Order: sequence, then structure tokens, then C-alpha cells
Amino acid sequence: MNDILVAILTSGKPEKLERCIQSVQQNSSLFDKVVVCNSNDENFISLASQICYDNNIKCVNTRSNDTPGRGKNSVIDYFLTTENDWLFQVDGDDYITKNAISILENLVDNSNDEFDAACLINNKALSPAGELIDACDIPMQPSVAKKFLKYATQKDIDLFVRAQDIGRKHSFDGKGLNRLLLINKEVAKTLRFNEFIRVTEDFLFLQEVKRKFKVQPLDTYQDPVYIYDYGAGITDELITSGELIEHLNLLIGYQADYDDE
Repeated sequence: MNDILVAILTSGKPEKLERCIQSVQQNSSLFDKVVVCNSNDENFISLASQICYDNNIKCVNTRSNDTPGRGKNSVIDYFLTTENDWLFQVDGDDYITKNAISILENLVDNSNDEFDAACLINNKALSPAGELIDACDIPMQPSVAKKFLKYATQKDIDLFVRAQDIGRKHSFDGKGLNRLLLINKEVAKTLRFNEFIRVTEDFLFLQEVKRKFKVQPLDTYQDPVYIYDYGAGITDELITSGELIEHLNLLIGYQADYDDE
């Protein structure tokens, strides 16, 4: 049994799933790994199972409710059935660097302080143009800003800016968009992702972890560890439906309650 379980969560995009699996496999074979396929699409479930078989990695199927939170909770549920001490959850759209696992293992084995979770700062992202950028710069990408401004009112823009300010204020490095890398069993037994929203669920979950547990920040300037693939990102439908604004209001309301405590 190995200390760290690397769990890849997928619900679509088979070509990116294969890229993600290969990025995990290139690290080494000396850790436990699994793909959790959270989908109701039987064709994709079959395809994901075949990709996992071809890449010699275990595949577990769970049912989706079309929110990322449900999928991430299904990964936590699986983690709780294992003997592993730590969970490293990787979205199937994203990928990790070749030294990621050894960096995390070194953190677990050699840290001078007890901690329950580890959070990455200097997070990197793959932009819609295919360039590696700081994740905190995503809202300023032309493709993102132009799309948002196309539909947004001044009130919406003010809300968007306020949400960005919250992200920066409550991040470890003052930039925002820190990524949770590791959680232990105590975190997994206590907390769950929101299963009713489609954006900001990572931020809200990390805030809850920071409120209740000891979080170790990890600055890997030389090696970004985790690459977030922004892809299509904020879609027109997410904006025009009002769902994005609804979620931003949720984030701001949550943070107001948090700041009042």
C-alpha cells in the first residue's frame, strides 16, 4: 500500500483523459492510481473503460448529476474505501508534470509540520490559445474578457471584479486560484464539494478546508506540478443563462459570512 492515491476524475473528452493518464503514468509506477468515470453517458463510460484498460489503470464508474461537485465527491468516497493516507485528485481535462508525485511524496515524508491538506501556489494553466500562463491571469485572457463583456451589464462586471478580489485576498500568495493538491482521510470524512453549482466549487471547498484544517502551501516555482486546462472555460450559455452571475453571488455571500465570523 502506498501513502498517496492519485485519482483521475473524468466525465468526458477522451483525448484529454488519455493525456492525463499518460502524464500520471510518466511519474512512476510506485503509487496507487485510479480513474473515476462520473458520467451517465454509456458510450463514454465504455470508451473511458477501454482507455483505462489500454493504459493499465483501474477504472471505477459512478453516476453523475451534471455538476463537478458530484464527481469530486465520488472520488472522495472511493478514497475512503482504500488504505491510502492521502488523496491527490486530478481532473481528467488537466495533466500533471513528470516530477509531480515525487514532489508530493517528499512533502508528505519530510515536512516539519503536521498538516491535513496541501495547496499549490504559482498554479499554471493552459490558455485557450495553448500557452502556459499563471492561472490567476485567466480572467484577463482576451477570449474570456471579450466573451464576458459581450453580455455583461456594469453590475455584472462589478460583481466579476469583486469575485476576483475575493480570490486574491483569500489565496496564500495574493494572486488567487490556489489549487488543493492533497487531502487526508480526516478531511475526506468531514467535508464535501457543493453538488448544486457548476463553477467556484473548488474555491468554496478549499475555503472550508482552510477553516477547519491545517493546510500546507506548496510553492513549486521550478516545477508547476499541476497544469489546469482552461479549454472553452466560461461558455456563452453559462453567461446568458445567468448561472455564472448566480454562482458569483453565492461565492460573495459565502465569503461575507466567512469574514463576519
